[in-house]
Amino acid sequence: MSMKESSGKHATLGVGERADATSLLGPRNFGLVNWRGLWTLYQKEVQRFLNVFTQTVLAPVVVTLLFLAIFTLALARQGMAAGFSYAEFLAPGLVVMALLQNSFANTASSMVIAKVQGNIVDVLMPPLSAWELVAGFVGAAASPAGSWWARR
Repeated sequence: MSMKESSGKHATLGVGERADATSLLGPRNFGLVNWRGLWTLYQKEVQRFLNVFTQTVLAPVVVTLLFLAIFTLALARQGMAAGFSYAEFLAPGLVVMALLQNSFANTASSMVIAKVQGNIVDVLMPPLSAWELVAGFVGAAASPAGSWWARR
């Protein structure tokens, strides 16, 4: 028996017939970018970032404050730098260093942990191109301050 059209939209199968998924669903066309897949990857990474808050936010803040205290105590005797106190001069650089270092470390650890735990397949199997994967990971790494928005 062949597939019959019951209402023009849904196909029904006869007894003993099998149909592949493409004949029932049709091909999925994403266009140039799979926006839903990209957004889902971004949300997954931001959720992971928020779930390990003490490791991704609290630890870098403590390390940056320790750097600031040690460098200020050790090198503050040398006076002013460009008209600012040494701590005021040093703080923006330490903040940027912590942001860059931790955004790289969080993304790298996410990929390594996924490989070790065996769930890297969940990242590689969806219909995402290499550029979409990179954009999802980089976007999530670059937006720790705006991560509350992705949580909604």
